[in-house]
Amino acid sequence: MSAHIFAARGGHEPSSASSYRSSLLAQHVNALRRVLSVATSPEGYSVSGDDLGYLFIRQSLAPSSPCYSFPAVRGAINDILFASMTTLIVCGPCGVQCFAWSSILARMRARDWQEESSSPYRALALPLSLSNTVDPFRTPSVEFLSLAFFPSTMTLFASSDEQLIYEWSLASEKLTAVYRGHTNAVNTMVASEKHHRLISGGEDGSVRLWDSRTHKCTQVLDALYGSTMLPEDEGKSELHSRPCWVSSVAQSKDENWLLFTGGMRFSCLWYLPAATLIATLPMRAAGRAACFHGLNQPVTAGEDGHVYFWQSDHAISSRMATTSRVIYSLDSHSPRDSTQLTAAGDRGQLSVFRESDSMPISIPLRRTAM
Repeated sequence: MSAHIFAARGGHEPSSASSYRSSLLAQHVNALRRVLSVATSPEGYSVSGDDLGYLFIRQSLAPSSPCYSFPAVRGAINDILFASMTTLIVCGPCGVQCFAWSSILARMRARDWQEESSSPYRALALPLSLSNTVDPFRTPSVEFLSLAFFPSTMTLFASSDEQLIYEWSLASEKLTAVYRGHTNAVNTMVASEKHHRLISGGEDGSVRLWDSRTHKCTQVLDALYGSTMLPEDEGKSELHSRPCWVSSVAQSKDENWLLFTGGMRFSCLWYLPAATLIATLPMRAAGRAACFHGLNQPVTAGEDGHVYFWQSDHAISSRMATTSRVIYSLDSHSPRDSTQLTAAGDRGQLSVFRESDSMPISIPLRRTAM
């Protein structure tokens, strides 16, 4: 007798059928999950966040490695950043939340893991202005989209959907500056403390270079046509009338190269010292993620579920399919003597590349009971 007929006759469903249904439901929820962000901790743990506010932590990206998870925040986790060996920071509609990473690691190693939420040990209160006349503890309905950090000065940057970039001192937990210039949501950022530089890209189709000392925009890059302009000349251009957006910017390790992608179905590679567009890298769909892998190899991904690896002569090296329909985030790191690229996308999956020309390993992010 099937479980459905048995239940319809007023009986209790067998425990095996109940477990089976729970398993199907878990698979369905996992298939709908979008993994929006992924990062690597200083110890080499892979940490990813989804659109339901869960953090997933793996000690290694081997398929057999256990996956620890907990509901960290309410709403999506748009970006993840490690500010130090002890502090993990996430952002999203919940605001900017800081977690005691060392405490999370201690619980994992002691196998003292439970599914209840792990409360952040510090939540940055976003003032509505730099003035003390406004209630400094009120958090407005702002969604934060991206994070960047200066380690030596403990300065945190967070971009928002309200056209602004906020700067805090983590030491004092005070807002120190607001960057104004974008005309739409600021989707992505990278920071260069050595050059006192912040680079942002947004829905307005521009990539902006900021001086962190003056908090002013020094240069605007046109994502569609590859031109540069000063902020005061921006009103004379047609920049904001074009259907174009920037979703991800990446900076090479030597901080000389800039890679960004977005709605224009190609990615742009710039040489920053000369502020010159070097190459446009065509894609088959809108771009969502960009990074530099290994020895400054440009890598892009987006809405066709493929990862594009580019050669030094800007020709495509390989275009690798993943199990995701859309890829939202890329993370490159070097465990031991190798390099590894992780792509985070929909369907609750991570795709791990050991080599740029080899098929990825697909790793589902499922919760592990302790």
